[in-house]
Amino acid sequence: RLPRNETSILSDVAGAGELRSWLPAWAWAAAAVVFLLFVYSVFQVRYLQSETSRLQAELGQERQRQRELLAERQTSEQALVILSASGTREVKLKSQDPALPEIRAFWNPGQGLLVAGSNVPAPAEARTFQLWLVPKSGSPISAGLFQPDEAGKVLAVSVLEKQVAEITTLAISEEPAGGLPQPSKDRIRWVGLI
Repeated sequence: RLPRNETSILSDVAGAGELRSWLPAWAWAAAAVVFLLFVYSVFQVRYLQSETSRLQAELGQERQRQRELLAERQTSEQALVILSASGTREVKLKSQDPALPEIRAFWNPGQGLLVAGSNVPAPAEARTFQLWLVPKSGSPISAGLFQPDEAGKVLAVSVLEKQVAEITTLAISEEPAGGLPQPSKDRIRWVGLI
């Protein structure tokens, strides 16, 4: 005969065995449902995070495109102002390199400068084109930087904040990205007399 403590332990174990015989159906079913809900929720959260990231990227691209369109519109409006202003002069900028196309510029001392061209090759890597106004006396004045688009089209407008002395020449040089305070003499690509 077993002592009292051992008897109660055995009856507890036997009761647990009986408990296991009818609980597993509920317990396993509930655990499976909870597990499936958990997996489904994780999947949904990851899917929603992925969709949110994709939509945010698309939104960023659309905002960038809107900024580009706004900049193009402003450039076109400024170009129209320069072209329609009285006193605007057309200047043909030519290169000593026969492979480079002619670039046309429209200069109006009060309205600014418009530069337009087609089939303009892109400058070397990490370089840009810089536009210069050369006065009758004094140093050349930078009128801005520009790059042709993928098709080689150039449409750039420069509006000067202050009046400059009498300009006699326009020039375009190829300079390091960010430009220089004065043109590199050996890097001048186009020149045109006003």
